[in-house]
Amino acid sequence: MSESELKILESLARYKYLTVSQMHTLNIIKNKNGLYERLRKLKGRSKPYIEKNIFGVYPGKGRLEDFYYLTIPGQKFLIENLDLEQEDIKLPKGTSSLFARDYFHRFETINFYIYLDKWANETNTNILFLDYYFDKIGDNRTNKNLRAKNKIEIEQTGGYIIPDIVIKFLYQNKPYLFFMEQHNGKDTKKLLKQLYYHLLALEEGKGAEKYKLEKNHRVAIVFEFESILKATLERLQEIEDFKGFEHFFIFKTNESLKKEFFSNWITLDNKISSFI
Repeated sequence: MSESELKILESLARYKYLTVSQMHTLNIIKNKNGLYERLRKLKGRSKPYIEKNIFGVYPGKGRLEDFYYLTIPGQKFLIENLDLEQEDIKLPKGTSSLFARDYFHRFETINFYIYLDKWANETNTNILFLDYYFDKIGDNRTNKNLRAKNKIEIEQTGGYIIPDIVIKFLYQNKPYLFFMEQHNGKDTKKLLKQLYYHLLALEEGKGAEKYKLEKNHRVAIVFEFESILKATLERLQEIEDFKGFEHFFIFKTNESLKKEFFSNWITLDNKISSFI
C-alpha cells in the first residue's frame, strides 16, 4: 500500500467523513486525479477499506461532493498494521452515514476540526479528544440503543444539548475544553434557544463536571452568514441572563475560520478575541 493510501485511511479514521476537497486541504495528494485513483483502489478491493455516500445534485448548488468513510475491513487494517486502537478510529455506526439533509452542516463541522488540527500541529497543541454530534455510543456489536456521545443534561430545564463538537486539548501544558456549534442558514430562533441552554450548562458547570476540568468550558459558534452573526450578537446582548458570561462565548464565520483559526473571534460584548 502506498504512503498516500495510508494517509487516506488515517485521515478517515481521524475525521470520520471526508470529501475530496477536504482531503486536498489536508494535502494528502496534491494532484486530484491521483487522489481519485487512490480512492478507487481502496474502494475497489474485494473487501473495500472505504465506502462513500453519494448525494447527487442539490438545487442552486449543483452536484455535491461524495463523502468517504472507513469500513470495518479498513478499521481492521489500521488496527493490525498501524497499531491504532479501536477507540481512536471514527467508524460510522448504524445509519449515521445517511445525512443528506445535514450535508452542509456536517461538511462545515468537519472543516472546523481540520482547521483546528492545523493550528494544533503548528503550535504543538495536544488534542486529547474530539467528539462530533454524530458520534454515537451504545451497543457496538448490534448498533442498537445508540445515543449521541455529546449529550449534556440540563438540570434546570430537564432538557439537554448536543454540541456539534466537544473538544479537550492541552495548550502550553494547560487543559482547555470547548463546545462548538455550527450555524448554517438564516433562522436564529432555534439558535437563541440553543445558546440559552449552553448558558445554563455553564451555570451548572456541566462541561467541567463531565469532562474532568477545574474550570468552565468555552462555547465557539461558527456562522455561515456574517449578517446572522451580527443579528445574533445584538439579540444576545439584550438578554440579561447572558451578562457576566461575555468571555465564555466567541463567534466567527466560516470564511473567517478558513482564513485564520486562532485569531479574530468576536466575544459576546463585541470585542476581538483569540480562540483561547
